[in-house]
Amino acid sequence: MAEPMTVRRLAAAVLALGALTALGGCSVAEGGFLTEVCGAEYTDFSVGFGEGSTYTACSVSGDAAQVTGTTADSIAFRFGPDTGALQIRLSALPLAFNPQPFTAEVLAAASRPEGSTLYRELTWGACGPECPDDLVDASAPLVADYSWLKMLDAVPGFDGRVTLGADALLTFRGASVDLLDLRWPPQADPYSFE
Repeated sequence: MAEPMTVRRLAAAVLALGALTALGGCSVAEGGFLTEVCGAEYTDFSVGFGEGSTYTACSVSGDAAQVTGTTADSIAFRFGPDTGALQIRLSALPLAFNPQPFTAEVLAAASRPEGSTLYRELTWGACGPECPDDLVDASAPLVADYSWLKMLDAVPGFDGRVTLGADALLTFRGASVDLLDLRWPPQADPYSFE
């Protein structure tokens, strides 16, 4: 049975979220992007200007559910004892549209004492030959304490010459996993000469 979000685990998660700021303010984002990305509605204008339909960027399948995060207004995801998945549309991630390579991390923990594994897959979908190559599965072992895990490392960005469709997805899957947040370092300005 999955361990509930106990006060101890919640406190550890809050400490993990704030640790980067306390370490002296690296240029890495502190997080909060999971709530930002999954809590918003987006408009898909691929059918024509002014005729867009709205969508949410995040969907779950299998034994996964959206839950409350560290605060009442934050979003997190729990993957139950059976395998579940969280799919995030790449069109909702600003970092996907920067031609510079990008890195992303998740704040996650196993919800069972013996640990678990989180898997990641990225597909650019059917956007054409200008798209970078899809990324095959990668995995990260999890323990019961929250920690930041690098799940994408130096992924080639997409320069926006074509539209990313609903099939361009970043997918996380696993069993007995609590996924609390998502962050990425700020992208370098491609026009800067520093």
